[in-house]
Amino acid sequence: MLITAYFLPLIVAQVTQSKTSLEQALKLTKKLKKESASLREFVTSINKELSKREIPTAAKDIEDELVWAKVRDFTLFFHMLNAVDFSLTRNKRKTVVQLNENRK
Repeated sequence: MLITAYFLPLIVAQVTQSKTSLEQALKLTKKLKKESASLREFVTSINKELSKREIPTAAKDIEDELVWAKVRDFTLFFHMLNAVDFSLTRNKRKTVVQLNENRK
């Protein structure tokens, strides 16, 4: 009886600690299962997108690509014109400043 009174609290403590460890493991397992499902869904969607891009394009898609390229080229051209216009404006401003300085 004396031995039981001594070991019983130790055994209860070990059981409690083991139960806590198992509950934490179960919680982590559920979280891992949920995250793996989300990851699997993400990989599936990426694979679908990649397979769409690997399929040879039809003529309509090529026409869309050409339109996109033309719009992109126009946008680049427009930005280049703005840059040139800005540099011309800056040069004009320098010229006006120089003329004002020469008048003095």
